[in-house]
Amino acid sequence: MSCCLLHLEDTFGIPHSTIYPFCHFTLSPFNYLPFYLLLKNKYLFSVYFIIFTFLNVFCTQVPMAKKVFSLLLLVAACVALLSSCRKKNEETGDITRNYFPLTFGKYVTYDVDSIYYDENLCTQYRIKSQLKYVVTDTFTDRSNFYNRLNYIVDIFARPYEGAPWIPHSVILLNPTGNSLNWSQDGVRYVKMMFPITEGIKWKGNVYVPATDPTMTYLTNWDYQYMNYQKSYNTAKLNFDNTVTVLENDESVNYPGVDTGVAAYRTYSKAVYAYNVGLVYREFTHWTYRAYNSQCLNGVSVVMRAIDHN
Repeated sequence: MSCCLLHLEDTFGIPHSTIYPFCHFTLSPFNYLPFYLLLKNKYLFSVYFIIFTFLNVFCTQVPMAKKVFSLLLLVAACVALLSSCRKKNEETGDITRNYFPLTFGKYVTYDVDSIYYDENLCTQYRIKSQLKYVVTDTFTDRSNFYNRLNYIVDIFARPYEGAPWIPHSVILLNPTGNSLNWSQDGVRYVKMMFPITEGIKWKGNVYVPATDPTMTYLTNWDYQYMNYQKSYNTAKLNFDNTVTVLENDESVNYPGVDTGVAAYRTYSKAVYAYNVGLVYREFTHWTYRAYNSQCLNGVSVVMRAIDHN
């Protein structure tokens, strides 16, 4: 130990008195406290450093104060551990986050039924396929203060069961202190709010670029929780504990009633099952221009979970 101290003094110019208190302490977990604090919380480390510097000078002048110094180290360790535990509880204590569990390797497979409306040809195209959502990786976004962990969800597609999976697209999931941000195709959505409470509303599409004319119909949506902790049958699987998010339900006129006026329909709903995630998704958006071809233009998609881990 003495050799190490002399080497530090000779090599780096650190006075022996600066590290004097450590020369007289027996090896214990408290010797590693500053390194633990530095890893857990830079602010606690700063406080520790200030206290240590003050007491270091005091202890070098009054050796009897080493007992006080040891006691304060013990108190600081307790404060650090309590702070760490409190932070952990704050981050993981909300069990409603389990309606969208984020775990490496987690996957859900869906049957997908799509209808595409073409106003120019006045036709409807019906397509059946399958999608698989897999949590494949994580990364830390250091552009914000919290350095929160983000999750990468790879989407794979195939035309029918048994066909090989083909990479389709990617979703980035960013869980914040009270929400779950979902970024896809360059657009961010606030898909969930925490803790989940029946009936609460939020602006889920607040980050959708309103200046983009192709996405103006997505603005000002009021997401709302419904049927919290209710069972749900997707027509493929039954889930005992789910929550439904009604994202939007809007319509103006209907061509089947009056073909002489313009109409549109927008409907979006998602159902999340406890410890599973998204198990049902329905999205419809079409427009009808009476003065044009008098045919619908848009899309309708329904996703039903058929398998998960």
